[in-house]
Amino acid sequence: MEAAQIRARTTALRRTGPASVQVRVALKDPNVTDVQSVTAALATAVDARWGGEPAVHPATGGLWVIVPGESRWKDVVETIRATLDTAGVTATLCAPPLLDVDSFLPGRPVAPTVFAGLTMATPLADLPVNPSGVPEFRWGVAPAATAEVLTSTLRWLDQVGGDMEVRGAGPTIPLDAAGGMAVLHANLRHADQWLVAHALSQPPDLYRAANIGHWGQATFTSVTPDEAGARTAESLAAMVTALSAFLDSAAVWLANPLFPSWSSLPHGPQWILRRDLWSTHVLDVAGIQVLGSGQLDRAADLGAWTVQEVAPDRWLVQAHDLEAWYQPPDESAWGQGRFPDPGLVEQARRDFGELVIRPEALHG
Repeated sequence: MEAAQIRARTTALRRTGPASVQVRVALKDPNVTDVQSVTAALATAVDARWGGEPAVHPATGGLWVIVPGESRWKDVVETIRATLDTAGVTATLCAPPLLDVDSFLPGRPVAPTVFAGLTMATPLADLPVNPSGVPEFRWGVAPAATAEVLTSTLRWLDQVGGDMEVRGAGPTIPLDAAGGMAVLHANLRHADQWLVAHALSQPPDLYRAANIGHWGQATFTSVTPDEAGARTAESLAAMVTALSAFLDSAAVWLANPLFPSWSSLPHGPQWILRRDLWSTHVLDVAGIQVLGSGQLDRAADLGAWTVQEVAPDRWLVQAHDLEAWYQPPDESAWGQGRFPDPGLVEQARRDFGELVIRPEALHG
């Protein structure tokens, strides 16, 4: 048993949010051991000791035991050990550290980030509203599209090759390629506005994050310090293109890589509430966008852009010089918010014409 790891993770979780004990059960020979029977036995034992909230999730080579609201990690370990002994199973008990995102991201310049609006099964205007007249928080995307988005997200994060975790629905929970889909689905149902699934390589030179929010919003960001901005943007474009059939629209903008959201963009909060405009307009220009024909019809002149159909009635609109759009700005431009180059943006706005929403129209 790697007691120091389990203790460190339990202490870190207690300091940063809701308490939780999280133990990884790495089976000595998962190819021989009946993993399903071990999972069922542990689920029964943990449920009998702590009630209905704990969870047992499959993982590569074993499983996770997660007991929220608990910080007595030794009690959890003893329960697991007793259950394994009864079953005659040999395993190592351990826990990875929490992702050290705070020390990796601060000071990083803005990074290419996908801002995606997924088609909602129930229009925003048809949702119940609170006393302030704002629609209730709800993911709102059809189950088939949700499954595709979460599957793509987990695959994309797993490519990092490091630890993965998810936060936003209680304690931070580890993700694993083997059982990650069940964890993401379960957490999405209980997320408080945003669910953040992210991964950090070891050594820490690649960070990826998916922020999945209410009203079909999602952002995807990738940070590789030595990679050119255009290359990062192209890799993100490939990912979002694969999801284009489920999108109202999407754009790749430069944004702060620490949990970006639509609300952080100029006029973003107003744009979020006007989903009726998303099929005909865009919030602003970008070097990479996924649009429908109803949006393209409003553009003035896209002759200087690459326009490619990527799904029925979905088009990838891309600038020829992506480096000009996605090269991280120097400190002066960053501090003044002058990125991409203002001249580049103004020309793009002329090209896109009436496709770009006027701020006053958002309040209509």
